[in-house]
Amino acid sequence: MYESETNRLVESTESIPEAVRRQWKSLSEGVTHKSVHSWGEHCVECAAPKCYETCDLYEKREGDWLCRRFVGGMVRIPNVGLVTPWIYRIHFKKWAKLLAEGSTSLVTLENANRFELINQVLGGGISRLPDLLKKPVLLPWRYRSLRHKAIRKISTQTTADYFLLEIYNPGDDSVRITLYMRSKGAQNLTIFALPLVINPGLQRVRVPCNTIRKQLDLNLPFELEISPSESVATPILYFGAMDFVKDTSYVSPARMGSCKCVVWDLDHTIWNGTLIEDGVAKLEIKTGVKEIIQELDKRGILNSIASKNNHDDVIPALRKFGIEEYFVKPQISWNPKGLSIKKIASELNIGLDTLLFIDDSPFERDEVAQTTPEVTIIDATDAISLPWMEETQCSISPESSSRRQYYIQQGTREAAMEQNQDNYESFLRDCNMRMKVMPVTMDLLPRVHELAQRTNQMNFSGNRYSLDKLQDIVEDNEMDCFAIDVEDRYGSYGVVGFAVMDRSQNTLMDLAFSCRVQAKRVEHAFLSYLLTKYPQRPFTAFWKKTERNAPSGRVFEELGFVEDSIDNETTKLHYTLTSMQSIDYIRVESY
Repeated sequence: MYESETNRLVESTESIPEAVRRQWKSLSEGVTHKSVHSWGEHCVECAAPKCYETCDLYEKREGDWLCRRFVGGMVRIPNVGLVTPWIYRIHFKKWAKLLAEGSTSLVTLENANRFELINQVLGGGISRLPDLLKKPVLLPWRYRSLRHKAIRKISTQTTADYFLLEIYNPGDDSVRITLYMRSKGAQNLTIFALPLVINPGLQRVRVPCNTIRKQLDLNLPFELEISPSESVATPILYFGAMDFVKDTSYVSPARMGSCKCVVWDLDHTIWNGTLIEDGVAKLEIKTGVKEIIQELDKRGILNSIASKNNHDDVIPALRKFGIEEYFVKPQISWNPKGLSIKKIASELNIGLDTLLFIDDSPFERDEVAQTTPEVTIIDATDAISLPWMEETQCSISPESSSRRQYYIQQGTREAAMEQNQDNYESFLRDCNMRMKVMPVTMDLLPRVHELAQRTNQMNFSGNRYSLDKLQDIVEDNEMDCFAIDVEDRYGSYGVVGFAVMDRSQNTLMDLAFSCRVQAKRVEHAFLSYLLTKYPQRPFTAFWKKTERNAPSGRVFEELGFVEDSIDNETTKLHYTLTSMQSIDYIRVESY
């Protein structure tokens, strides 16, 4: 909702291109509840009311005597958006911004839209009263106070999923804006700031509430602000929903940071235009996309490509935009994209449920949804939200920014392995593998936390420890916590594993490795090391068997562990032998 009752201008629905109107109405079809914010025009340098007398930019706003910061005010366009009964065209003046009292209280979509229609009539009527009638009793301000009370009365107990921001940029140039959520009245000011690049066309931003809560307590009073990033900018933008919403179609990931790889389409997704029709020279990379790819890469989230194009034509385009190096295992062919995505997951040795796929085409998104339902699918309109999606909120460690390089090194290893496929063990011996076993220190905690959260195929306990819980374990005098670093003649894998040993019970409580060392018998070498370090028998271990970790779990049987019991899907194993299998081609160094 907007404080548009002070402005009576209405623009024809036809001012929005038909294709954009259709797209806008298809957005957020699962939204059932929303917050009701009273967005108003304000100034980034506001010092009201003193500035009204001293500022050259002050222009009296009819209806409530505040400052007119938008050219023509907020201009309504009906029957366009789905979440709101109308959208607004806003032409920002210098230093202009949008401001609202923040709230996560939700009302049904039907009640919200009904409330906005009533507000337009009542608020508009009050604004049109002569100053002689309304000014002595401060009628506009009294009305706004009553309006806030009415909203609270019709609020439900429904919890919001995310903050929704819909913006249409009709121009030819991108516009940089910033969304702020700022604590209000708190002793220590806290801010959630989201810089955005609004490319030409319709953009939709979804910011999960869990992401916002990492920086801002949404239960305390806060305010919302949207402003062009440069104070001299005077863009024209169309705004639809700018509210917290409940969306029945929104599926929150099972855990934060579940994404391991983002698979990009190219035409009209990474760049504007169609390569095969326009040629490399006419293509333009979408503003902000390169920065998003680089940010994901820093976090250790891989980028890949599934595009229907000619491979030899694509490479020059990627080089032109300086992004060729960021993509691993790209699939550029005329195969169905579902098939390409399966191949990417297979070659990276990661699960389909850890992939995000971005494409502008509804046909391609539907094909991938049917053939690979585990993959999270994102409309290219939402690509701007990638850095703030729950799936991409992962722990960052020194290994994160090197993950892409590890996969490049792995490609070299695989090529060498192909030449030695008749004698795999001989190949492993030639790799000159070294394993360094170290106690987990505070410096290593972020990486161990990342492994605990993201590892599936070689996670034998399935525990998803928080950072605080891991720190408690490290500081427990009865526990030994190990970090495992591996390298070979092709390069370093970094810290790829961790283990937790309960000395009082002679029990291995946790063991997890990155899939980068799968099938290299690193887990065999480490377990052999533990069996030597803790010679008391029986030596006990726990394994929560899943479909994902079952192949790796064969290591216990291969080393001579036997089942003791099964409780709550967790198998208790013990080892009673006095001698164990030696993995002599992996050198183990302990510190």
